[in-house]
Amino acid sequence: MWRQLFCLFTLLIVIPIRGMSQIPVRVTTIIDSSYIKLDDKISIKLLYLKIGPESSEMTSAGQMKVYNKAKNGKEKLVQVFDPVEVGLFFELDTFTDFNNDGLKDIKIVRGTGVRGSNVLNYLYIQKEEKNGESVFEYVKGSDYPPNLSYDTSRKMIEATMFHGAVTFVDYKIAGDSLVELGGLDVNVDIDWVIRTHYVIDKTGTRVETKVDSTFRDFGNMYSREYNR
Repeated sequence: MWRQLFCLFTLLIVIPIRGMSQIPVRVTTIIDSSYIKLDDKISIKLLYLKIGPESSEMTSAGQMKVYNKAKNGKEKLVQVFDPVEVGLFFELDTFTDFNNDGLKDIKIVRGTGVRGSNVLNYLYIQKEEKNGESVFEYVKGSDYPPNLSYDTSRKMIEATMFHGAVTFVDYKIAGDSLVELGGLDVNVDIDWVIRTHYVIDKTGTRVETKVDSTFRDFGNMYSREYNR
């Protein structure tokens, strides 16, 4: 009887321990970090991490912490963004206004494509809370369009995509997402530089509105404008 109980007790103990020993250990390693004072009130800390099971290849990830200067002069942690997938980079690119509301926003470099020509980003829009804290909101869809910039004359966000030719894409921020409005494709056909203008209609369909062509205008191939 006692021998049977002992065997049962041993079975209950050993089986969970054996099961637990097969679970991969998840490890987070800080590879690099940077502390940046954006203005008199806001500072951020960027962490470049390696995350994953100890027994396999780890994934590169980035984490951002946002600090505000409190009334006592000390820094207060007000926001932490969970680790996001990144490539070789996780660093501040631009601290400027991307939605024309007077508040500066953060663009983070997360990687590159096309041999470094297309810089991939994460965009975070600044918000002011009722308690006076300055926080940021991630703009959904900002991780794909490369080389994001804000065109102050047209009041639009512009992405410039290099792919043998070049495409300029116009966006606006609607709610918490990046929404495509239209753009311009620039291609070459032997001696001709062809610019195809398009808009995105209410159904989300791409509609071509105009086609310009200039003879051997290669000097302006990578610009929106052309020489007549």
